[in-house]
Amino acid sequence: MVSSRRGEGLIFPKGGWETDETVAEAAARESLEEAGVRGELQELGTFPFVSKSCSCMAHVFVLRVDEELVTWPEQEERQRVWCRVADAISLCRHAWMQVALQQWHSSLAVVPQAGEAGDGGG
Repeated sequence: MVSSRRGEGLIFPKGGWETDETVAEAAARESLEEAGVRGELQELGTFPFVSKSCSCMAHVFVLRVDEELVTWPEQEERQRVWCRVADAISLCRHAWMQVALQQWHSSLAVVPQAGEAGDGGG
């Protein structure tokens, strides 16, 4: 996550996309510009939010970081923050981002398969 330019809390790297790029390409570009990271994207889903009295839809991606840059375009404006998911949820500035984090975190839960420990079988 990165620090917000407008006050307290953390946010996801975000922004609009250019006409010559896909939503995923925009997500990769914003991650590089705002957080100085590159990696493999996985689409999480879309989440509604209100921006300046306008209803919007955010396309949210999870980034498995493969490269953390020492310098990046917005390093003077933002701070890159690594934290546990539970901490990120509580520190996140926007409720819709908290929902996205909770949904992603819930999707990571491993359900025991038949015959594995915890299913009551022998």
